[in-house]
Amino acid sequence: MPPDAHCSVIASTFTPEQVRMLADTGTPVFEPIPIGHCLAPNAKLSIRGQPLRLPRAAPLPLGWIGETVPESALTPFPPDPPPGYRHLNFLGGPSHLVPKETCRGCFMNLAEDDLPDILAPVFDDGVITVRQDAEWAVPGFMIVGVRPHIGALDEMDLPLVERIARVTHFVRRAMRERLGLAALHMYQEEKLDRPHFHVWMLPLWPDTMAAHNINPRIYESNIARYLTLFPYASNERAIRRCADQVRGFLAAIPYLHDGTTV
Repeated sequence: MPPDAHCSVIASTFTPEQVRMLADTGTPVFEPIPIGHCLAPNAKLSIRGQPLRLPRAAPLPLGWIGETVPESALTPFPPDPPPGYRHLNFLGGPSHLVPKETCRGCFMNLAEDDLPDILAPVFDDGVITVRQDAEWAVPGFMIVGVRPHIGALDEMDLPLVERIARVTHFVRRAMRERLGLAALHMYQEEKLDRPHFHVWMLPLWPDTMAAHNINPRIYESNIARYLTLFPYASNERAIRRCADQVRGFLAAIPYLHDGTTV
């Protein structure tokens, strides 16, 4: 089916925010699917009685089309947010409607009891947390973050900077020794608007990289596409297994549990 085929409804395993992010970066998110078919022009699709609000022109990242979509893999598009608001989406849970200026990191700290349990920290000393990435279902994708709203390393006291480095060191050891990961990408993103410090520790799973010809070199890579290759429904168990492995490794390091970060 070509990208411009007439199709009224397209089912995707990714949230509107993720699709928009990929489109904004120029990453092609349409891929031909060998199975499945387009629905009829006026067909409607629903899950448990809730209509799926999928726009006619929605790009199709890796997923399924029309009637072949497994119910367990579908996430209905939330209604468009009212002016001044946005949706925060989380793995394994519903979207949260919040004021547009809400910081995701601060929201996760303040509303932790409302987050899906798959996002429970694998390490938490009261200031530094380590947990599965909140949006992308790549197994073992760890985020090292801080609870206070601090935007960048140079805004921290040196003891905290050094503590983050040590925690990150042991997370990387866990990913190598428990998950068998020879390589990963690490990013420390400072957004232009209200940054909240966090470090991505993105596993480069070799079989997936090879199967989809993913170039790991950051400055010429298609790593944004790589993120889309892990639908939540088929990776939930692996995500939990990786988190348990990292949690167990970190729990066995006495150095990390001698008090909390100051």
